[in-house]
Amino acid sequence: MKRAIQAAITVAFLVLAVLAIFSGRTAKEAENRIDLSPRPGTVVEESTLRNVTKAPIGYTILPGPGRTAPRTRTLAVGAVDRIASSLPVEISFDSGRRTTTYLVHPGKPYSFRYDEAGVIRVYPGSHGREDAADLAPYVPTPPEVVARMIELAIGIDGRDVATLKADGLIVSTPTGSTAYSLSAGGPILHPHVPAIVLTPICPHTLSFRPLAVPATSSIAVRLLTGGEEVHATFDGQRGVVLVRNDVVDIRKAPCELQLITSPKRSYYDLVKEKLGWAG
Repeated sequence: MKRAIQAAITVAFLVLAVLAIFSGRTAKEAENRIDLSPRPGTVVEESTLRNVTKAPIGYTILPGPGRTAPRTRTLAVGAVDRIASSLPVEISFDSGRRTTTYLVHPGKPYSFRYDEAGVIRVYPGSHGREDAADLAPYVPTPPEVVARMIELAIGIDGRDVATLKADGLIVSTPTGSTAYSLSAGGPILHPHVPAIVLTPICPHTLSFRPLAVPATSSIAVRLLTGGEEVHATFDGQRGVVLVRNDVVDIRKAPCELQLITSPKRSYYDLVKEKLGWAG
């Protein structure tokens, strides 16, 4: 009888412990709701921001309509922030290489995740995929898949130029040359230089160096690697899965994007500010 009573007490404590865990989890998620609605009564939608990296991430919600001061957050591993807003919200965070900004839209799921080079980025979807259901269970990519090199055949204007073994290849415009390409060792090109830059990511041999080709060039990149999960990503926003012998054709668009520049700050002033150059 005494054993039965002790067993019943043990089970009761276990049930209470489980209830405490679930009630604690609900409270924690409620605490992670961030209300950014400019005024009471405004129709808002919740976007979700999930951390699927291996370390806590600090980020800042930048000032916007109805918000005069930035708000700093720390997102634990596996945790979710629910940002309630009626307008897109701009956040900034340290990607591991530089401070990066990203625009979070109301009602959409997003996640902090490592890219192919181990840099922290924000991806659409609750675990880094656009087709993922909001807050779907996250299944980490096996480390051996992330670490393996791929092999690419590069052709320019119909001629075979090189076979590249590397973690990947960055193709950028002059405007984009100060972003991801620069972090991988690529050159800085003035926006008025009509060129396309090809920058390898951690090449197997040092003989393949960043290459600038005329903006009129037609570039073909063919995947030679099979049996691996390889992605082509576009400005860190969208991506597609590639299989062996898939070819990515890259060429200048027929129309040009018109950008507004400030007459009070030159291109070199901006570069000095972004890169921290002295003088």
